[in-house]
Amino acid sequence: MTHIPVMLEQAVDVLVHRLDGFYIDCTFGRGGHSAAILSKLSDQGRLMVIDKDPEAIAVAQASMGHDARVSIVQGSFAQIKDHVAASSVEKVDGILLDLGVSSNQLDVAERGFSFGKPGPLDMRMDNSAGETAAEWLNRASGAEGIWRGAACATDCARHRCCKGGHTTANDPRFGAVGCQSFTEP
Repeated sequence: MTHIPVMLEQAVDVLVHRLDGFYIDCTFGRGGHSAAILSKLSDQGRLMVIDKDPEAIAVAQASMGHDARVSIVQGSFAQIKDHVAASSVEKVDGILLDLGVSSNQLDVAERGFSFGKPGPLDMRMDNSAGETAAEWLNRASGAEGIWRGAACATDCARHRCCKGGHTTANDPRFGAVGCQSFTEP
């Protein structure tokens, strides 16, 4: 299924004001915005695309890796300053961020973002780095202070609903699970 970004033309028309400029798409996703930006640039224009998701980077390589105007970076837009410094560009003419999860991340249960399909509770944009949401919940179970109630609900959910494993199908029940043993500190 092809994703069509909302307000694509309007966003790109406002963003691209120099045909030979340097632009950054900080959230490549499936490349809709990047393709539209590239279509406006001259042969001297440049586009850097950034995404944490290895699947998005594979799409970028396949669809734009042959274009000399494009540089592809797997990483976080939080390090945009470092990415730009590594490119030896002196001036950035425009930056685009289309924040959120993509339909591809929601539709594939194994990514751990799905609301409607059972899968591991992962929820990482880059599923090769950092801890999963399930790992975080397990770690938070021992937390003190403000997290005691959430940790208790986590324990209850794990034992009553999850049977020891967190998935996207059972962990959303946390809000409905009560804990008889929880008392205010």
